Amino acid sequence: MKFDVGNLLKEYGLDSVWSAIGDEGNYFLDELNSELSEIHPLYARTEYATARCLISDDVLFLLKDRNWAIVHLTYTRHNTDGFPMFKLFSDLRDAMRYMKEAD
Repeated sequence: MKFDVGNLLKEYGLDSVWSAIGDEGNYFLDELNSELSEIHPLYARTEYATARCLISDDVLFLLKDRNWAIVHLTYTRHNTDGFPMFKLFSDLRDAMRYMKEAD
């Protein structure tokens, strides 16, 4: 099931800083998967990318367990332990509130 985050981005006043991801979502998912080592907590857990920050390399991903993660992509293959950095959320609105506070 795809989530329409575009309306929530507008509701939280984030649409000038974050953009909903459409067909290009596979690019961000492929990038994340290339950055993750097998010991990274997000390894094999991401389902798809839903939004990206326009002023940083942060991307909002839906996880297979229906949690959410904001990941700071590094655009570096096979990162060292702890990278890419991320923050987990159990609810999409919690992620939106965090994005608003960080704005």
